[in-house]
Amino acid sequence: MPRLAKRQKYQDNIPTKDPEEYFRITLFLPFLDSFVQQLNDRFVNHQNIISGFQMFVNSSEFDEEKLRELVEFYANDVDDFDRVKSGTILWNRYLTDSNKQYNSVIQILNECNPDLFPNIYKLLQILITLPITSYEAERSFSTLKRIKSYLRNSTSKRRLNGLAALNIHYEVSVTPEEVISHLSSTKHRLDFIL
Repeated sequence: MPRLAKRQKYQDNIPTKDPEEYFRITLFLPFLDSFVQQLNDRFVNHQNIISGFQMFVNSSEFDEEKLRELVEFYANDVDDFDRVKSGTILWNRYLTDSNKQYNSVIQILNECNPDLFPNIYKLLQILITLPITSYEAERSFSTLKRIKSYLRNSTSKRRLNGLAALNIHYEVSVTPEEVISHLSSTKHRLDFIL
């Protein structure tokens, strides 16, 4: 059946002749249904998977079902469930015994030995790359819009990345002494004499 005939047959099944009502039934409502379904897939259905990462950060929580869902979801990146489970139990014991306080997942990743805990290390790397909210990505784009203006169009990638990182992670304090020592140790066109 040609495409035009299929469209005509579908249009004949719509119970209205009003163009506004036709638009609402054929385009707007299916769009809203698709939008709500995508939001549910992204946030509600993956809630258990995302909450499964909590046991790598907080040693007091261990949920075998959440870990199973996490391992099934990332089956291409980690070993089988039994190995990940035993590694998670050892990792939780290590976190409990170390009694260290961590402020971020990056600190935990730096503490994790990839030779001893390869699956935990891989899952922590995945956790770091997941934006928990869309706020983080939006903040990055708005920062780039402020930094990369018409007047700074010739800024190099390295400098742009540095400026963006300073602006996005404003809570990290950088002292003038750190900047001076870094600038004096790197090669420049002009030599700094300190």
